[in-house]
Amino acid sequence: MLVSTAISITPEVEPAQADERRSYLLANRSGSSIEHAKITVTSTAAIELTASLTSRTKVFIKSLDGNPDISIGPSGVTTTTGYLLRAKEEIWLDLTPDAPIYARAETGTADVRVLETGP
Repeated sequence: MLVSTAISITPEVEPAQADERRSYLLANRSGSSIEHAKITVTSTAAIELTASLTSRTKVFIKSLDGNPDISIGPSGVTTTTGYLLRAKEEIWLDLTPDAPIYARAETGTADVRVLETGP
């Protein structure tokens, strides 16, 4: 039997409206796992975004308030070729365990949170 669990991820800044809060649905299966990591992304080199869950199937990435823009993509990602993620933005990705994802900050450093789930 598949059981689902809703989790609420609290934003860095309290939303002005209740409808700005988001709940994310995670499948809770027997033997499922969850890992998290705080990663500092720099403008000097692409950094792999991983919480080290070897069996991951979903990745949640959040750029914290006050961060410069970051770009996410494959290992050679640059700020002109990657998917743009601004401060306080987030993205869910369905990825196989062997599909690495990298990030690079536009300037300086960015504080990024990564949450991985898997079977």
